[in-house]
Amino acid sequence: MRSFLALTNVEFRLFVRDPGAAFFTLLFPTILLIANNSFFDEADEGSMAVALPMLIGMVLGMVGVAMVPAFVAEYREQSVLRRLMATPVSPVRLLLANGAAQLLVALLAMVLLVGVGAVFFGAEAPAAPLLFLGVWLLGAFSLLGVGFLVAALAPTGRSANAVGLGLFFPMLFLSGGMVPREEMSGTAARIGDFLPLGPVIRGLRDAWEGSVPQPHILAAMLLVLLVTSGLAARFFRW
Repeated sequence: MRSFLALTNVEFRLFVRDPGAAFFTLLFPTILLIANNSFFDEADEGSMAVALPMLIGMVLGMVGVAMVPAFVAEYREQSVLRRLMATPVSPVRLLLANGAAQLLVALLAMVLLVGVGAVFFGAEAPAAPLLFLGVWLLGAFSLLGVGFLVAALAPTGRSANAVGLGLFFPMLFLSGGMVPREEMSGTAARIGDFLPLGPVIRGLRDAWEGSVPQPHILAAMLLVLLVTSGLAARFFRW
């Protein structure tokens, strides 16, 4: 366990040393929160209960779908994973440590969002914190599964980055990550329901208000996790 934590710490440091990745994951969502609410003298609790889960979901999508594929595929391209096979540190452990580091980044971004929302805009904490954390973890794992699948199929780090970003931005706009689902057209909202990020954001919004997400939303996240993880394990090349 100690070696795994040390490896996770290394992966976390490598991530935050990338200025672009650190900025867009840790700071950019909070900047969006401030920009969207700076026009009002007082924050509306209802709007914050919508905005914060949306932005937290955006972070999970950014980390899982956009960031993970580039890091993992680059490791393979540079033969890091293959060389690790000859050491006590297995490549599987490195991939798990990378996923844990990405979760830590997403957690810090969430804490920053909630803290800024509470201090400057009077946002309240989730009505059911443990329920929200459970939905957050399920959503995070499902999106990490998508990212590892992209990394498994992409031949290079550059192509993995392109594919990850190409998946992330359409999902973000169609899944209610930038505009609340209620304000989207019916067609766009229905398309978003079938994208991996859609159930995550809907589940986070429900859990934030203290409601257990509908069974089909939880089932969709679990299905994405199982399918993408299984395919990633099947097609991953060291």
